[in-house]
Amino acid sequence: AILYPPHGSPIPDPEHFLHAYLIHRRMREAQIAGCLTRGTDTIAAIVAKLYAGLQPMLTRAAALTVQAHLEHMIEEGKVARDGERYRLIAPP
Repeated sequence: AILYPPHGSPIPDPEHFLHAYLIHRRMREAQIAGCLTRGTDTIAAIVAKLYAGLQPMLTRAAALTVQAHLEHMIEEGKVARDGERYRLIAPP
């Protein structure tokens, strides 16, 4: 099978690619949970911590990625939102 992403080249080994992608997503979620555990509880603060040195033009994309992770974690019952702040409510 070949995976044809919306941008970029076709991926001839999608199983390996998707496995690596899922590992990366889980790692990022663990990093976000770690931020929340240490009191870094806003999207902007999490982006600053996890994406240190990021080019300013990419900050919005990073914020959207963090927001998507947080929304997923809320749906899973791991995180709660209080205005602009987030907190863990279940172990990561």
